[in-house]
Order: sequence, then C-alpha cells, then structure tokens
Amino acid sequence: MWRKTQRIALALLLLIATLLVGIAGGLVASTLGSLSKAGAVTGTQVFDETFTGAQVTSPASDLLSSAGTFAPCLTASTNLSETPLPGCTNATNSTDQPGGYAGTLPDTPGEGALRLTSNAANSNGYILYNYQIPTAAGLDVKFNEYQYDGTGADEITFFLSNGADPLSQIGPTGGAGGYDYATGGDCPAGDPDTGPNNECDGLPYGIIGVSLDAYGNYSFLYNDATPGAGGCDSAYVPAKKDPEEIAIRGPGYLNSSESGFPAGWYPETGEANGEYCLLGTPANVAVDAPAATKRYSNGVSNGHLIEIQIDPPGCATSSTSPCPNGASPQIRVYVDGST
Repeated sequence: MWRKTQRIALALLLLIATLLVGIAGGLVASTLGSLSKAGAVTGTQVFDETFTGAQVTSPASDLLSSAGTFAPCLTASTNLSETPLPGCTNATNSTDQPGGYAGTLPDTPGEGALRLTSNAANSNGYILYNYQIPTAAGLDVKFNEYQYDGTGADEITFFLSNGADPLSQIGPTGGAGGYDYATGGDCPAGDPDTGPNNECDGLPYGIIGVSLDAYGNYSFLYNDATPGAGGCDSAYVPAKKDPEEIAIRGPGYLNSSESGFPAGWYPETGEANGEYCLLGTPANVAVDAPAATKRYSNGVSNGHLIEIQIDPPGCATSSTSPCPNGASPQIRVYVDGST
C-alpha cells in the first residue's frame, strides 16, 4: 500500500497484522476456526468492523493505532476529535479529499469506509491491530478493498507478525509494501540504507505478508539471491515488475539470535533483517480501478471482496507439527469468492 505516485488507499492491520487497502473503504473482519471454503467459516470471531459509519463500533477498537504520511480516517465522519479514527477532512490531512461512495465527501453514514490515503503523491497510511491471537485453529480474514483514482501505482498489504513481540511500526514503503526489506529511497529516515548492501530492515518479526499490488514491484524488487539455503527461490521472482498481482511473502530472514530458524535462514554479513522470500509465483488479478473517481459507479463496486485463509481444514491438527504429516501451512487468497 505504498507507492511513490498518486493514489488513494486504505489499510487495516489485523492481529499484529496489517491490512492496507485502496482509496477509501473497507469492511474488515477476522475469524479464527476451522475453514471449509470461502464464505463458510466456523470458529471464534476476533475483530469485526465495517468502518461504514461516523465512528468505529467494535469493542476491540481501542487496540487500533494508525500512522503514515496520511492520517487514516473515516469517510462518513467530519469529527476531527473522534478516536481512535478521526473523520476525513482537509483539516485532518493537508491534501484534497476526493472520491468516496458517490464521488464527494463526507459519505452518508452506512456508506462510508476507512481511508488510508488520498490521491496525493508519496502518500501512505496504515493501521495496526496489536493483539495476540492464537492461530492453531487457523485464521480467516475478510475485507473489501478499493484502489482507485490515481496512476495505478497503488498497493495494499495485509501482514501478520509474531504476537509475542511488540509491534509499533511497519517496514519500508514503496516496493517493500511495508513488509519486506528495501534499499535506497524506499528506506525510512529512521533506518537509512546503510551497510555493505545498502539495505534497511523489513517489518520486525514478520510471518506472512500478502500484497494486492497494482504497480507490480512487491514480487520483483528486494529478493535475496544469496546462494545456498539462505537465499530465496528465484523461480518465483518475475523478470520485471508484475502489475496487477497478488503476491505472498513468508517468514525466514530474521535476526539470527531471535529467529529460531536454522543456520542459513538469517542474514549474511551486511544484509538486512526481515528479508522475506516469496512463497510462490504471484497470481495476476486486476486489484485496482485507476480511472474510477469513486468507490461505486452506477451501483457497481470498483473494489473487491478479499478473503485470506491461513491453515484451512486438515492443517494445524497436530500438537507436534504445524500440519499433518509435516506439510507446510496453507495460505489461500480469494477474490470475490474465487481463488
């Protein structure tokens, strides 16, 4: 959800997890439990918030925190003192506030959304939901995302990090998507690109980072090619930027004294912490609508319903192994009900 050009974007961080979404909008809910298919979930609901009204209503809203160059806000509110999320007005952010459900703000209560950025250049915003959630039974996350009214240089990232470790900020922006390590201009001022490889650290203690990347740099940039067990699988890395993609990065490159990963899985000398490898080949899906100037056109949504399932049925049933027979945990991403 980070890009260096114009866009409107939206982000929501779940569980020590992050959820970044396009221009204004989003229904976000996460549910823990056994999963069978998209839309069919049993388990314990952890967080449920539509963000469509003039204030958040979830009892867990006090666990939300936000930051970025754009202050995330509610499009159906103009109340600057509202907590934990203020209303969207020009006094909240020194940028224009275009878009919305019908093209102008504020939205009517019930038709609002959580806005992460406006369409100003170099704009980013994020929300963190800091709460430890047991995930042995799996995790199901659903949200509506909208990326529109810009140049197509948009990105939304949902991530999970280790709940045993504190989380107060995201990773580098730009092609790193707030999750992976980075170099050069994508590195924040507080962690400049220094060292032999000119790298800055990725998100601390990351587990999963799912990117809905309209621009296509999340899978293309910042892939460690260290030979041997320490490097990422280059077969998953595209030869050039891959626009309109859904790409997933996992854990792996963490500080050697804290990671618990075997030798070779943590940084070599001069490398950044948080160098997270792609878990598979990115899937191409049209995740944005850059020509749209509002969330709905003639009653038709310019966004998508996203569902992320981690450890579907048959996984996480053994107390001694993450999955039966030593299989790796499964991650499935559904867009409007289809994988």
